[in-house]
Amino acid sequence: MKPLRLKTSPDIYVLEDFLADVVEGSLIFPNEENQIFRWKKELTVRLIESLYFGYPIGTFVLWGERYRQTSFPFSTLTTIGGCTVEGGEGYSCIVADGFHRTTAMVGALSNGRADSNWRVLFNLETEEFSLDDSSPHTYSVHELYGNRNLFSLCKKLESEGKKELIEAAREFYDRLHKTRLSVVRITNGTWESAKEAVRRLDLCL
Repeated sequence: MKPLRLKTSPDIYVLEDFLADVVEGSLIFPNEENQIFRWKKELTVRLIESLYFGYPIGTFVLWGERYRQTSFPFSTLTTIGGCTVEGGEGYSCIVADGFHRTTAMVGALSNGRADSNWRVLFNLETEEFSLDDSSPHTYSVHELYGNRNLFSLCKKLESEGKKELIEAAREFYDRLHKTRLSVVRITNGTWESAKEAVRRLDLCL
């Protein structure tokens, strides 16, 4: 039997939609031994910083166009970045490459509350990211990224007469919500062939 030629297509994913699809179970991860988050917290900070300043963060590889969750030949992760994956009745694609980046983004932006291990801070005045900053102009990126959180924060800043910080907070929100992620979709083959494609990609880097 001749080897199967994989069909791939480039695509663009809006960051906001990408994260929502992960939490809602439309983009999923197999529950395999290598799917353990091993990044140090500083790497998560660097990743969010790269998103803000427009640095490329690499391409995400997705396997499948539309597959029913019940048809997967393996179990899938039920939590990503401290968030529970909803896993609804819809259709899903599998993220073949991008586990650590996705986990860090979901953790910091969707789950980075004050009591969270995923908390990343941003100084609205200096545009610096950190894990620990006592400056009065520093807020968690989770607080700045969420629509309701940002609205409450802007009202608070307005009552304090800090209009320049309001503009900085809105700038942060706009930059991240307009971020586009590079995606390659593998639309045929098996899960094993998708993993082989990722292994070959790693060899080329």
